Order: sequence, then C-alpha cells, then structure tokens
Amino acid sequence: MDDCPHCDGRGWALDGEPMKEETFDTIPAEFDLCRRKLVDAEQDRDDWKARAEALAKPELIDLHMVPDQIDMTLRHPVLPIIVEAFVKMFDDSGAKNFVEFKVWVPERGFFVLNLQRQNGVTPNDLRLVAEKKLADVETQAAAMRELLIERGSR
Repeated sequence: MDDCPHCDGRGWALDGEPMKEETFDTIPAEFDLCRRKLVDAEQDRDDWKARAEALAKPELIDLHMVPDQIDMTLRHPVLPIIVEAFVKMFDDSGAKNFVEFKVWVPERGFFVLNLQRQNGVTPNDLRLVAEKKLADVETQAAAMRELLIERGSR
C-alpha cells in the first residue's frame, strides 16, 4: 500500500474518490502496482469468503434416532474449539455432572445447551425420577384418603 504514491491500495485515489476500473488501463504504469494490490486483495477476500462458507457446513458422520432422542456425530474444524471452551466453563463452574447454557439466537429465540458427563445423570433423568416420586406420593395420598373415608364412615 505504501509503495504507490497515487492510491491507498484499496482502489481509492488519495483525493478520496473511487478509481474507475476503465481508468486503470489508461493511467501511467506506476498505477499498475495499485491495480495488482487491488486484485490480490479481492482474491484474498474471495478466499476467506470460501473458507467461511466451508466452516458453516459441518459434516454429519453418524445419526441414530429413537423416540425422544437423537444421537449424532459431527465433524467440523471449529467444534473442538467450542467444546474446549464449554468444558472450561464446566470445570470453572464447579459442576459435578452437567451445566446448562441459555443462548439467544436472533430470529429463532432462546435455546438451552446442556453439557454433561457421558455417564452422568441428565437433567431429563432427574426430572423423570422426580415425576415418578411425585406419582408415588400422590398414589399413597389417594390411598390414605380412601382409608380415612372408609374408617370415618363406620
């Protein structure tokens, strides 16, 4: 960029006006350096755009679906970085088994991400145990009410 006294290396003349493509062919040879820099910058931009698009597409390796559960294995170059960050947050939180992250996705709303140890009890497992205990207590309470009603009617 500093090599050309006539432009800033982005296709803009030093007076702040955009340089038109057709003028590149009619101006002195010293502007050729600016044109090459602009072409190189556009190629770099296109390369980085292609890389970003490739990063947006994870590869599905394996998928198993059963009622209420989907297990999938993905390959993506950024996943190890994300997992490492989540595991560090898990460790720093002092959690023993799982942590939940509430995340906002524009135009989609809130999502909850759970990170848990593979062999640990999941939040869903804990909910199912609590619901079972509640159902057992409600059954016992109903039986006691029936017994009290039966004894009271004698």
